[in-house]
Amino acid sequence: MTNRVSKVLTGIALLTAVIAALGIAGAHAAGITLALGNAVSLAGLAACAVIAVAAVLIALSHTQRYRERTHAWRLREAALAMLCIVAIAALSQAVVILDYLCVALAPLSIETDLVRFDALLGFHWLDLYRWVSAHAELHRVLEFAYRSSIVQLIAVPFILATTRRHDDLAEFITLFAFALLVAVLVSTPFPAQSAFVHFGITDPHTASTVSHYDLLRSGQLRQFNLSESQGLVSLPSFHVMLALLLAYAVRHVRHVFPAAVVLNAAMIVSTPTQGGHYLADVIAGVGFGVLSIVVVRRWMAGPRTAATTGPRATHPT
Repeated sequence: MTNRVSKVLTGIALLTAVIAALGIAGAHAAGITLALGNAVSLAGLAACAVIAVAAVLIALSHTQRYRERTHAWRLREAALAMLCIVAIAALSQAVVILDYLCVALAPLSIETDLVRFDALLGFHWLDLYRWVSAHAELHRVLEFAYRSSIVQLIAVPFILATTRRHDDLAEFITLFAFALLVAVLVSTPFPAQSAFVHFGITDPHTASTVSHYDLLRSGQLRQFNLSESQGLVSLPSFHVMLALLLAYAVRHVRHVFPAAVVLNAAMIVSTPTQGGHYLADVIAGVGFGVLSIVVVRRWMAGPRTAATTGPRATHPT
């Protein structure tokens, strides 16, 4: 494992612990009961198993007898990717608790302002939703693109690790953490009800996926099951931010980058109709996604420059 990635993973682990502690304490103070649920419990056990497997692979890579074979098969890199995926999943769960507490603060909801802003740009969400729904093939393509985010979050660490783009991998994990926190911090003072709910859309996988929003704001949701968590951030769209980060992360992997650009461009296009986002959410997602890349890139430029003066840890694809 490269020193830089190990430092990033250590930092993410500490950040996750701090956010989880704050979230648990905040939930207790607010009188909200937290439960893991079966899905999260199983995911936790799976994460422990993955960490154990990764530890074995790393240990083998340092054993003289297996060093050449593990290097050729890139088993150490696979272990690194596993640890990064666990870090992403753990941080996401911790931030979910924080996000729910922020929604429960219930500042003035701004969805009416977002609809008005969209109209000024000539965009009418309901018209677009009806048009996409009337074109079944297009709807399936957009749904596939929207749901691809989970698969990409697993694939990108493996791609970057196995191609030994360790600097890019460290940057991607840092970007993910930064963007996730930015999305929650921005949405807290500017919450918005999903377009699905605002426009009365009750199709499967629409309003039902954001039903906790009003329950939290009204104080009716007093028990929160992590296995049933929902994405309640409207502005900025984290899906749009993530699409930019995923494409940016593989920019140096020439055979993957073009496909990533196409897929994530489709993800951005799918966000209004598949995620119930306003056009304003998409625009904000692009803005804050680019901002996240600029900030993290500049922040990590110093360590990266310093690293180039020592032995190279990465190899060209």
